[in-house]
Amino acid sequence: MRIIKLLFITISLCALSLSGLAQAEQTSQLEVHVYGAKNDIGQVLITVYNSGENWLKHDADKIVAQRSIPADQHVQTVFDNLPYGKYAIAVIHDENNNKKIDMSWLPVPHPEEGYGFSNDAQPNMGPPKFEDAVFTIKKPKVSKKILLHYWG
Repeated sequence: MRIIKLLFITISLCALSLSGLAQAEQTSQLEVHVYGAKNDIGQVLITVYNSGENWLKHDADKIVAQRSIPADQHVQTVFDNLPYGKYAIAVIHDENNNKKIDMSWLPVPHPEEGYGFSNDAQPNMGPPKFEDAVFTIKKPKVSKKILLHYWG
């Protein structure tokens, strides 16, 4: 009987410590609203990154989350279960559905499709830096608004 009690106490303590570990990593729901698509052609591609090292990389293992939504003046999506931390969002209005931003090189290099970033970070002789677009998630629900910009 004493062994059963000891076993029960040990199992209970293990369960409590495991539940404490599960609660240690808090997660959030990130709601993203994108405004300003100039038409409803193609998709709005929303990509979430969590480091400057991976910023704007297209490899699947560099991306935290990604969603492609039919283009419209206002689109929204929700990314669930993002651990608390630092993130940045890049958005393109992918009119030809090739999952990348198309560029024109004349008269100067510029994007041919709409683009936007968290914090309304702006390009400066190239895409904005991760540090300009980064925000911190530290509560259960976060909402971000992103405005698409078009060159010219």
